[in-house]
Amino acid sequence: MKATTLLGLFLLFSKGLFAQILLTGTVTDNQGIPVGFTTITTLQPVTQYTFANENGLYTLTFPDSMLNKRIQLVFNMIGYFPDTINVELNNKKIVQNKILTEQILLESVVITSDNISGYAYGTTKIGKKGRKSKSPANGYTNTQSWSQVPITTAEEYHKSPENNFKFVNENPVTTMSIDVDNASYSNIRRYLNLGELPPTDAVRVEEMINYFSYQYPKPEEGQPYVVYTEEAPCPWNPEHRLLHVGFKGKTIEAENLPQTNFVFLIDVSGSMGDANKLQLVKSSMKLLVRNLRDEDRVAIVTYSSNVQVALQSTKCTHKDQILEVIDGLVASGSTAGAAGIQKAYDIAEKNFINSGNNRVILCTDGDFNVGVSSPEELEKLIMINRDKGIFLTCLGFGMGNLKDNKIELLADKGNGNYGYIDNIQEANKLLVETFGATMYTVAKDMKVQVEFNPAYAAAYRLIGYENRVLKNEDFEDDAVDAGELGAGQTVTTLYEIIPAGSKDTLLKNAPKLKYQKTDLTTEALNGEMATVKVRYKEPNGDTSIEAAYPVKISGVAFENTSTDYQFSAAVALYGMLLEQSQYCGKGDVSQVIKIAEQAKGEDIDGYRAEFVRLVKATPFN
Repeated sequence: MKATTLLGLFLLFSKGLFAQILLTGTVTDNQGIPVGFTTITTLQPVTQYTFANENGLYTLTFPDSMLNKRIQLVFNMIGYFPDTINVELNNKKIVQNKILTEQILLESVVITSDNISGYAYGTTKIGKKGRKSKSPANGYTNTQSWSQVPITTAEEYHKSPENNFKFVNENPVTTMSIDVDNASYSNIRRYLNLGELPPTDAVRVEEMINYFSYQYPKPEEGQPYVVYTEEAPCPWNPEHRLLHVGFKGKTIEAENLPQTNFVFLIDVSGSMGDANKLQLVKSSMKLLVRNLRDEDRVAIVTYSSNVQVALQSTKCTHKDQILEVIDGLVASGSTAGAAGIQKAYDIAEKNFINSGNNRVILCTDGDFNVGVSSPEELEKLIMINRDKGIFLTCLGFGMGNLKDNKIELLADKGNGNYGYIDNIQEANKLLVETFGATMYTVAKDMKVQVEFNPAYAAAYRLIGYENRVLKNEDFEDDAVDAGELGAGQTVTTLYEIIPAGSKDTLLKNAPKLKYQKTDLTTEALNGEMATVKVRYKEPNGDTSIEAAYPVKISGVAFENTSTDYQFSAAVALYGMLLEQSQYCGKGDVSQVIKIAEQAKGEDIDGYRAEFVRLVKATPFN
């Protein structure tokens, strides 16, 4: 199938009025339909990139010194072959080019051997031992659409049982650690872009909700965060209520960010040889390095069969040297992850910056199969360094071998976050657009405790966060580890509530107490649905600070709530459908689409529009 990418390229320059050369274009298919969110990269003689918006429009700027130079543009978009054009930045005001590209037809391409099984995509059949064959390998069929080859993978996930409803007269208080990870969403997107539903264990609803940013108000001067609450009828069960509790970390201007001491710990074992692994790691790390300041420092440790220090801690005044080392990385050998982590922490400690951002950034598919004495010892090593002020960020890459469960655990223990990078756009989002939120902590060990008012709530359920639930007594115990909130970051939690007096069938199982009575206090009748308590520590502190925030019943209809409230509800319902939750009520995919389309808001970066497209393309049975 042929598709044409039509580029209207307008070249504007003026030595007097403009200080730059402006190159703009539109990406479309052969029917004139915009191909939104295409990646456009310049390779020669300078390297930069941009993304087309949802209408296929993009802009690149160049200094006047590039006048009369030729540049090479590369266009990448899922479903299309990469395409390259050359453009001369000359005196003409308008330069037009037509790009021809083909949509990829995924035939069941399989690569098999005695020891390897995984995914491969393209148009050539590969049989056993890597031999080419004109017909499908035995047991595989041709397809004419995105499909996932139905073969065994080595990916590993862990999913805790879904949170159930709790009765307020038994358990009026619930406690959790905030979670700033969002790896589950981009990993799910990877599956959907291959035309397959993700494994239910790969679905973590809270990470899907928190993939998106929300327009909460800014914290007051001197405060590290702000709390925003909103409640209304639950869209998938209108007889219930849905409580939305949001947090936003204070924003720190780039020039005021703490000095950085980064150690890149990069898996270069043989399992990282795929293009969507080490090559994507290298592109991602280069994005990050280009956005660091001169005073920041970067070291690079690699691990495969052996551990090597590819680059000692180097100031970013020498970015060319850092980028050259990244470019030279190659994949081979087995994996010695534990020894690599030890070396990375040693370098981070040697170059420790007081009141700075000291962090190891692990890039891997998660396959730690050599040199680990035990998972407990590895966790202990990470926690010891966490207590020294060296945090751990984990970035997962690739498919077929992803150890999602292992990477998530390491990030949790290391006071860091876990992201999954499925394409260069995600790398840009995680390491450039939300750099402060990803890499700089403004509040650590942040715990949330909600007390529900029995005058208005009979039962409640925390949606997601199954592996972040804490014991109630942990709330005031400063020795108990919890999550971190990043600079400018938003974190959102949702609670589904069965109102007091409801005739919901779930309440038939509520215990009938013989020896206890619920005597309501005066405060219980003041229209408060709940009280949200928060405890956190300063990034370099050891003692928690506590605050409380009451939540009033709003009486607002769902359609009159904020777009953030509605969109988070749509994402939550979609996640529940993917994980086959028993609590979806009357909700279905059409309701997700309807709510999400109406609640996109400004959507400057197009992430919410992308969500709607993914939902529409989800192959539900």
